[in-house]
Amino acid sequence: MRPLLELQKRGGHLPFTHILDQHGNNGLLDWPSLKTHVEIVKEIFPGVPYVKVTIPPRVRNTTDAYRTLDGQQPVAFDSYPSGARALFNNDILANRDNLFDAVFHAGRYGMAGDDDDFLRSRFPTFPDLSGTLTRDWDGVSSTCYLDFAPRYGDRLNFVATSPSLGGHVVQVVPRDGEFEVTLEVGFSSGGPHPAGSSFACTPTRDGTHESPRLHMIEAAAYEDMKLAGVLGPIAAANCSASTTSGASQDLMT
Repeated sequence: MRPLLELQKRGGHLPFTHILDQHGNNGLLDWPSLKTHVEIVKEIFPGVPYVKVTIPPRVRNTTDAYRTLDGQQPVAFDSYPSGARALFNNDILANRDNLFDAVFHAGRYGMAGDDDDFLRSRFPTFPDLSGTLTRDWDGVSSTCYLDFAPRYGDRLNFVATSPSLGGHVVQVVPRDGEFEVTLEVGFSSGGPHPAGSSFACTPTRDGTHESPRLHMIEAAAYEDMKLAGVLGPIAAANCSASTTSGASQDLMT
């Protein structure tokens, strides 16, 4: 934070307009600790709108690689309505202690929904984004051919019995009724798959970390809400900086 304060001293303003806080997954799933953290940050950056984000659940068990909601079973700690993570998120949504200037409900993007306790504890699914291979695929080449067009950042799952078998889409090119899809380096295919094998876009590989597609959906929502004034007034230059701590982070936007 010291370099950011130095920039303020030199330029007359901070290089960001809002603080977007996503702490809560690893070491701060505890309200007193979170409150102390927020008060310290707000003291260092007085007057900067402080926005808190709810924490998506961890879904440890799945019967079909997170392809459907019914196949997902979160651990009790993460389950609505009484799991510790659920209660923590409820405190955030209620803006307990009037700690924040605004709250962003990541549940509308990183969870299946918030109108039903069953849905709130699970990752969303993409039933319209599934199909089959149009050509035999050796499982080694980063290029495969599908009968539907996944989106950039989607995670293709190759084997419904194994959520870890899949890869992220980095390119889609239409090819005369089929789609040439390039996967990011590091994919795991599970072996060769013949033409006609089914695929599906899934939100996660491990029940904790979201796919790049979900991150992009949330990032666009943050920006839209900021520009609409939902996250508080924009009072400084429109540029950005960020700091990270482990897997949790505060984003200065």
